Amino acid sequence: MKFKLRLDIISTLPINSTFVYTDETTRTLLFKKVKNSKEITKRLKINIQNFTRYRNGERGMPLSLFLDLLKYSGETKEIFQNNIKLRIGKSGVAIKIGPYIYVDGEWIYIAELIRGDGHVKKNLWGLYFVNKEIDLINIVRNFFMKLGIPKESMRLSQNKGIWSLEIRSKLLALIFWKIFNISPGKREESRLPKFYFNIEYVPSAIRGAFDAEGSVQIGKPSPRRITISSKSRLWLTDLQFMLGELKINSIIRKEERYKSFIYRLYVYGQTNLKRFHNFIMPNHRRRSGKLQLLLKTYNTKRAVEGKVTTMLLESLRASGPLKRISLSKKLSINKNRLSWYLNSLQQKQLINVVERTYTSKGSYYTYGITELGIKKLSEDWSLR
Repeated sequence: MKFKLRLDIISTLPINSTFVYTDETTRTLLFKKVKNSKEITKRLKINIQNFTRYRNGERGMPLSLFLDLLKYSGETKEIFQNNIKLRIGKSGVAIKIGPYIYVDGEWIYIAELIRGDGHVKKNLWGLYFVNKEIDLINIVRNFFMKLGIPKESMRLSQNKGIWSLEIRSKLLALIFWKIFNISPGKREESRLPKFYFNIEYVPSAIRGAFDAEGSVQIGKPSPRRITISSKSRLWLTDLQFMLGELKINSIIRKEERYKSFIYRLYVYGQTNLKRFHNFIMPNHRRRSGKLQLLLKTYNTKRAVEGKVTTMLLESLRASGPLKRISLSKKLSINKNRLSWYLNSLQQKQLINVVERTYTSKGSYYTYGITELGIKKLSEDWSLR
């Protein structure tokens, strides 16, 4: 059975502007101890005419009255689970939810999609999510439809290849703010709630963040890696801690960007990338496909690099010192790509520069194999 955490939502809602709608069975339990309407209305300081309307179900009652009647009835909140509807203010749709929500991985995933590629509207009228992938838009839309939000309360639009989804519900805006710590308006810093760090939730949280703000770079021949980018270092720091719980190493760097800056979380290395793919399982179609391609070609590319390295060292051992242009022609390798191999072998002290020629057009290096390079070529069968 999937792990679910029970969280009380009605304790986070405004008691005077939140209205509770009940069915006949629920009202019977709520009003069962009310024998004298005049006495209870005087005690609760409420108009008897309005009280009668609440008792008959003609209108939604304020949350403050619901809590008073709940206490008076002696019942517990659990009895009313999924048997009440909630709405904030007099507009919008009443949703069948509460008094608790049972948070599973799906709630966490949707919250992180919105934290990364959306926001809670500043006026708390609802939620906003944008993405190029219609598949992700549909995942978010279907989630809110299951909660009871009708299509009429969601607006989908597209502009220059980017999809935008607006969910009009003040109730859900408050839940995502108060429970999931997504502050209203576009923010730079964001911290994850403590309950996120349960290991059962970690993959869902990282999946949501990666689908919203991630990227996959295969590289030619730059490092193969995945990144998650954000203005919030705190958010990335929390994600980095979660990755560590899954034994996935990562680093965070601050980078200049358009007269501003951005933070990037990097995951390098075949082992880390494989664990990321196996544990996180992204829903983003293009990124998931690119990550699978990266892993599929990882060993192939490594074998090719080993083969080129062997060919280069053997050429220098057989022919003696050679310039880059001569090596490029001999091995049929692009000069820019060859430079990457030459720099790498110099760092490993397998080759060195034996001569520098300076001209008006630039400088030219002649490379030779070192004793360490000859020894490596003779002993290390991984180069062959």
